[in-house]
Amino acid sequence: MENKTINTILSEENSSSIPLDTTAKVNPTKLPSPSQKIPSSQTMTPTKADLEVTVKELKHDLQKVNTTEMELRDQSIQLQSKLPEKESLVKNLNQELSKQRALTEKLKQEIIDQQVLVKKLNQELSKQTNLVEKLNQEITITKKDALQLAETNTRLTDEIEIIKQKNSEKQTSILYRPTKYPKRTHRPIISKQEEGAKTSSQMWLLD
Repeated sequence: MENKTINTILSEENSSSIPLDTTAKVNPTKLPSPSQKIPSSQTMTPTKADLEVTVKELKHDLQKVNTTEMELRDQSIQLQSKLPEKESLVKNLNQELSKQRALTEKLKQEIIDQQVLVKKLNQELSKQTNLVEKLNQEITITKKDALQLAETNTRLTDEIEIIKQKNSEKQTSILYRPTKYPKRTHRPIISKQEEGAKTSSQMWLLD
């Protein structure tokens, strides 16, 4: 039994165990190469127990590789199943990004328009301010003129009152001035007979 080769033992183990996946990469325990110097204590042929341990380790490594491969396959399947969702999400994000860029450009243009409008309003406000200052100056001048006119009017009113008062005093003095009547002359008393004769003589003269 001890003289059996490693290939014979592996073939026996393979016939009685689960088929190995030849595609899997296995890192078996490295055995010393013939070129390496082996101590005299290790020149003996490996026993069946040693080979069984080696095979057991290989099976363990193979099982780990298979497990890792299954996990990777599951992850790949999950990623592939999520890929359409991710692609749709990326597409939606790109569309939203395009909308945001367009909105940003629109807002920039609106800001420019608002700045132009503010500039125009400032110019108009400056004109209105100048106009208000001019009107205030005119109002001040008008107030001065009105005050002067009021003073002149008051002075004229006082003068008119004085003139009226003088005229009133003159009229009063005229009304109360004594009237000079003409002296009466006494006519001679003529009798009716004399008056009739005088009248008839005048009528004779007319004939």
